[in-house]
Amino acid sequence: MIKKTIGIFIILIASGVWFYLDLLNKQVLGGAEQIHASVENARAEAKKRAAAREEFENMVLVYMNECQVAAQEARDNYLNLIDKALKIEVENPEMPIEVKVNVEQLMVSAKAECQRTYEKNLKTGF
Repeated sequence: MIKKTIGIFIILIASGVWFYLDLLNKQVLGGAEQIHASVENARAEAKKRAAAREEFENMVLVYMNECQVAAQEARDNYLNLIDKALKIEVENPEMPIEVKVNVEQLMVSAKAECQRTYEKNLKTGF
């Protein structure tokens, strides 16, 4: 009789331990699923931010390229206007080197300003 009682007691303790361990396992699995879901959400958010950052950088780069093209066009137009004016006023037109150097310096400074604006926009986010 004592052996049966001890056996039933051991079975009850073992089943209680088993149910308790099963409960702990379910809690741990639930926590792991929550962590997995939050990691997936963080990855999706990071991908969205990376895509938005890349789109922003491309937009700023296009803006800088347009700025530099505008500076180049302004230089070309300025040189053409000076050239036309020289052809009208002088029979043997030759543009002075000082004017050419000045125009090139203006273009370089305009392109440098485009680059500074580009870098500032990248740092500040427009």
